[in-house]
Amino acid sequence: MTSVQGGWTLISRFLMKGVNSPQDAAVESDSYREILSNYHSNSQFLLRDGVNQLKNDMGFTQIRFYCYKKKRDRVFHIVTNQNTKGANVVKFFTESDTIPRACDSFTRLPEDNSTLADSCSDWGFETTNRWGHENNLNKRRLYSRPILWAWKRYYTLSGDPLTCDDKLNELAMSKGDKWQIFVR
Repeated sequence: MTSVQGGWTLISRFLMKGVNSPQDAAVESDSYREILSNYHSNSQFLLRDGVNQLKNDMGFTQIRFYCYKKKRDRVFHIVTNQNTKGANVVKFFTESDTIPRACDSFTRLPEDNSTLADSCSDWGFETTNRWGHENNLNKRRLYSRPILWAWKRYYTLSGDPLTCDDKLNELAMSKGDKWQIFVR
């Protein structure tokens, strides 16, 4: 984790070094202090209890999701709103199992050119206009399909495949593809 411009703290990231180059082993932890000590890792995941502890210690109120796929020139970049709906998203990823509504809970940032951010009413599985996946209420929910339009498009930072506003037939990765999650 590190502070970045605008007071944002990076809590998770992945950068594709190259299709045929070895990637760093993933660092997963419920301790944000352990993630901090492994900051050199190119593949790090602060799990739900750690995100909740960071929220309690830091008092963050927003989550920002970013990904970029070079081959498709696709950027997905949103931030949760500072309203009740945005607060419900933060609670979902830190302490609650109530799946929040998607629409009006986030803002698209200027460089976002994704279809996914434009289709919040289609997000969710099985219920639409929802964050996350009803069958994925676990400690990795922030990374494993936190945003999806079932059977159409996905944002996934962990597992195989990594997705960035991808359709199932657009999963190819290339050097420089990037995923990040920030809080403030």
